[in-house]
Amino acid sequence: MLGVLATGLSSCLAEPKFSTTPEISFNNINLTHISSPTLTGDSVTVTINYQDGDGDLGLTASESAAAPYVGTRYAQNYFVEAFIKDKASGQFVSLASLNRQKTTTAPILYYTASEYYSRFEPITSEDNHAPIKGVLNWKFVFPRQAPFFSGEEVRFQVSIADRALHESNTITTASVIFP
Repeated sequence: MLGVLATGLSSCLAEPKFSTTPEISFNNINLTHISSPTLTGDSVTVTINYQDGDGDLGLTASESAAAPYVGTRYAQNYFVEAFIKDKASGQFVSLASLNRQKTTTAPILYYTASEYYSRFEPITSEDNHAPIKGVLNWKFVFPRQAPFFSGEEVRFQVSIADRALHESNTITTASVIFP
């Protein structure tokens, strides 16, 4: 009887209708201090919720090295940009606009807006064109005091793209303060 009821209820549930352009929302941000013999720094994990109407999220390494992705921003599909709170104005400004040097031995290298772009693997098989939703985590380890200094308040803007080059909305994370 219970099995028949469960079957009856599941047949009434319709497949969700999501846009074929991915949609994301902020879920969580976590800052963890790392101290080991080989690295002292801070790890940031950004968690976002996603939904996509045709399930074409993610790129393999071989896909990102071929057209139409290679040589474009879409060779990556997880776009993250860092923003630091200016203590004088109280406004968040792009890390890329601050012209901070990556190292003192390479004074002409600066952070770019695309510095933390990355790629995530396909979430479903290519022949699955069904709506999907779930969570994605982006984790990055920042060496101590580079590029964020102790006491700085930082937040990130995030968007993702699917294999059809549809780019999601952009979300802003909550802020974290680096120790």
